[in-house]
Amino acid sequence: MTKATILIVDDTPANIKALSETLKKDYRIIFAKNGIEALEHANSDVLPDIILLDILMPEMDGYEVCKRLKDNERTKNIPIIFITAKNEEEDEQKGFELGAVDYITKPFSLPIVKQRVTTHIQLKQYRNYLEQMVHDQTKTIEEEKNHAIMLKEKSERQLERFLLTLASAIESKDKYTGGHVERVANYSRDIAKALGLSEEEIRQIYLGAMVHDIGKIGVKDAILNKPGKLDTDEFILVKHHTYDGYKLLGKIEDIEIAALIALSHQEKWNGDGYPNGLRGKDIPLEARIVTIADYWDAIVTDRPYRNAMHLKVAIDLMFQESGETFDPDILAVFMDNKNKIYLNYIPLEKTKELEE
Repeated sequence: MTKATILIVDDTPANIKALSETLKKDYRIIFAKNGIEALEHANSDVLPDIILLDILMPEMDGYEVCKRLKDNERTKNIPIIFITAKNEEEDEQKGFELGAVDYITKPFSLPIVKQRVTTHIQLKQYRNYLEQMVHDQTKTIEEEKNHAIMLKEKSERQLERFLLTLASAIESKDKYTGGHVERVANYSRDIAKALGLSEEEIRQIYLGAMVHDIGKIGVKDAILNKPGKLDTDEFILVKHHTYDGYKLLGKIEDIEIAALIALSHQEKWNGDGYPNGLRGKDIPLEARIVTIADYWDAIVTDRPYRNAMHLKVAIDLMFQESGETFDPDILAVFMDNKNKIYLNYIPLEKTKELEE
């Protein structure tokens, strides 16, 4: 299989070397030392699959390079990730407005750069796959049926692998989430099963829960991993991750439920949540399920700003939030003492707290 091609554009040789050494095992690397060279490479016979683009360069800055590429019909769909020392919010906003898919500030973490490159290349490959699938033709009605079933199953596998990659990208940014998204997805799936939902609904909720926090990809690492309480401006930025997740997932076919979960998992039963202040059953059922799973896992595991709660305290808190944060009927299913879904993914050692 031909390796994807990455164009690295940076006027600092040390940066080109570091990025090339990190990525060359899995990708074909080409590089440019300024914006003029970048445009020449991007318009060559073989287009790069993704571009890592510095902003502060001689002759032509990265913003102008990005603008010209996005104005060109042939190169407009090449994903661009800015990697730059410009770390102000307005710089980042300008980058996204020009059409970049990601924005990484220097000094950068090489593993995180590699993870995000992989994420965006897989997203591009998935879109290409869907386009190819649309053009597939069959000769007979029976062949069409069999082909459609095969394509659907293949598409579902491709989608699940892609969402797993996105989930990994979240965890690479947010150090507290080691295993968090997987546990939330498992809790959500178990709740959906207990509610008697269909297999397809259960699958959609599981996938949506896995990427419910995908919008955090656009939040600065320093804010996500801040050991103390967020200030007002920082909290506003974090709250925006619900819209960002909704926009990102909304671009992918067949996961409308996942997009709704990303948008609404921070809504509260009493209407005090965000981003839209929805109340009660106006909140999508799928989001109400994930809200309970997300909240529970957050309070019984360590966070940058506090240790995990004692299980007895956590259980009391969940019941206190019944009818406030949570749908009381769904919470009753989750906390039911017969099935004890809430203990499904708690380490055995921690469950001993219930015996104290």
